[in-house]
Amino acid sequence: MIRPSQDPCLARLLELQRQLIDAAKAWASGCDDVGTADALREETLILLHERYRQRIPLYRHLAEQSGVNRPCDLPTLVNNMMFSTDIFKSYDPHWLDDCNFSAMTSWLDNLCAEGIASSLDSVSSFADWSESLSKLGIRLSYSSGTSGVMSLIPRDPLTWRALCRNSSLCGNEAWYHGIDGRRRKFDCLITVPPGDGTGIQGAGNGFATIATRSHYLYSSQGVITAEEILKHGRKPIEEKSRNQKLSLGLDLEKAICFIREGLEANRPLLIFGPPFQLKQLCESVRAKYGSVKTHSESIVVTGGGWKSFHGERISQEQLCGEVFEVFGIGCDQVSDAYSTTELNCTLTCCKAFHYHVPPLLEVVILDEAYLGIPRQSGRGYIGFMDPFAMSYPGFLIPGDIAELGYGECRCGLTGWYLVGPIQRLETAEVKGCGGVMESLLA
Repeated sequence: MIRPSQDPCLARLLELQRQLIDAAKAWASGCDDVGTADALREETLILLHERYRQRIPLYRHLAEQSGVNRPCDLPTLVNNMMFSTDIFKSYDPHWLDDCNFSAMTSWLDNLCAEGIASSLDSVSSFADWSESLSKLGIRLSYSSGTSGVMSLIPRDPLTWRALCRNSSLCGNEAWYHGIDGRRRKFDCLITVPPGDGTGIQGAGNGFATIATRSHYLYSSQGVITAEEILKHGRKPIEEKSRNQKLSLGLDLEKAICFIREGLEANRPLLIFGPPFQLKQLCESVRAKYGSVKTHSESIVVTGGGWKSFHGERISQEQLCGEVFEVFGIGCDQVSDAYSTTELNCTLTCCKAFHYHVPPLLEVVILDEAYLGIPRQSGRGYIGFMDPFAMSYPGFLIPGDIAELGYGECRCGLTGWYLVGPIQRLETAEVKGCGGVMESLLA
């Protein structure tokens, strides 16, 4: 990877990203000076366009086709260089079935900013291929949907760091600080299995890094490997049955001990995971323990989507009721986070059912022709422009619909927000990290 000292454009990108992080922290604390962040983000996205043109063959080809083979402004990028997230599963699935990693390497090299060595052609399994990529500094993130075809997102060290770091900003920043302004000490219970293949696992890793103590609900034997995600996640949902799912080492007793130790130390608890796993946790705890007391300032953050690949939708009201019954955590202390595997931060839902957009992202609303005007309110297809996607094209259309608004929210935040619930386009397959976990775990 080229060092910042060797690349003035890269050095400027990293400086802009640092300033965006500072702006996000200030915004989360109630600062309403979003104009500065808008300017920082716009400059970052325009510089990323140049980086993509120079380093990503697929992006360069599409830019030439669109006549955007030069430096340009933000409206031009919105209307010419936004892509469906399907580009991350545009390989032939038979290449994986046939262990044709020469073809897979060539495909990945075409959409990655970091050149991938042809020596990877000789690997004979997906696990070896993924491990070899990791040794080159490329971490693959995975996502699947009802079609069973996996999306593969290549993250270089800078983008991977952003995924883990930025995810920790998805909650109310004020909660992470005590009344003295110092960083709050808290424990984190993570309901997804250990690993880093999916976006929700990356978010869990981010929370774990800032917590005083962290505990994964599943044992260390329950790490979801690349091979397991590939084997189970790629099957169309209609082919999956309960006896084909993974049975991981859920140790409820250790989790309860972890919660009680934190309470004895007077530390709040943050529980994080997909809605369906939190529901299962509540049911398991209620069946064995009835209820478990937690610190009065504990919170719950959900993520990964509310709909399973089977079309079942968990009621947010029902989940809040179960969380209160089992852990004593009130509905006003439960929040949901929206993201996609391709993004490097999340949007957190407040009590007004607004998914607030941090300064770390540019969100645009597109019409049926996938055209839009930056920073204009309205309802339509959601488009994301991620200033922290350094190693792959980050101007993406995930296939979701919502209304974009702007203003001062009664929760105290000022800026852009999506009005919940966020809906999936009927013609798009059901996706989401929560759905991936639901389809994998027994």
